[in-house]
Formats: sequence, C-alpha cells, structure tokens
Amino acid sequence: MTQPLQVLTARVGEQWVALAVDAIIEVLPMLACSEAHSSRHEVLGLVIVRDEVMPLIDLRRMFGAAQAAVRLDTPLIAVRAGGGACALLVDEADRVVEVRRGPGRQVNAGQHPAICDVLRHDDRVLLLLDPGQIAAG
Repeated sequence: MTQPLQVLTARVGEQWVALAVDAIIEVLPMLACSEAHSSRHEVLGLVIVRDEVMPLIDLRRMFGAAQAAVRLDTPLIAVRAGGGACALLVDEADRVVEVRRGPGRQVNAGQHPAICDVLRHDDRVLLLLDPGQIAAG
C-alpha cells in the first residue's frame, strides 16, 4: 500500500489539478506583475513573493483552457520548482486533501509532461502536477 500524499487541489478551466503540499510556498491573491520577455506564451511576467522574484505561469494557457479575466482575487500558488520557484495562476485554489497514488501506474505519454499522475478524490479526477516540469516548460 502506498503512503498518503497531501495535495492542494485547484481548478484550471474545467479540470481539477493537484500540487503536493511540500512544494507549495504560499497561496495568495493576484500580485502586481512586471513584464518579462519570454518565448513561452504561458509566462505572464514576473512577481515577487517573499522577496523572491519568480515567473508567473498561467496554467490556463499552458493546458489550453478557456481564458478568464485576471482579477485582484485570482489565486496564485507559489511553488518550489527544481532549483527555483514559480507562481502558478489558477482559476480556483480549493483545499488540502489526502490522496493515495496508484502503485506503479504509468501516466499516458501523450499527456502534458507536467502531469506526473492521475488521482481520484471523492468524485473528482485530479491531475497531479510536477512544478519542476511546469517551470522547465
């Protein structure tokens, strides 16, 4: 039997995603964003969280979800990503839940590389995201 994993659930468009709690720095409302030139269309700019400058990545753009207006209460999830950090823009940050990963299950190679597992919690399918892959693009 696998060990339980605590994740924060969040909504991106109509899809629910999950991020391991140990990768999360902070969940906060939208911050002032400075322009940053990037070849990645999902990078909106740079934000400062706890005195650290990090790229702001719009997960809606990354996963092809319908675009919604960015408001002052639009949630950002600051995460540790590989050797640095990034802030993820989502439609809704929901709650922390405990899930169990499937033993030895392989994720479909056709899916986005940032998706490291597919989980179930209650009646939801959750895509477990790898912040390092998100930051790497």
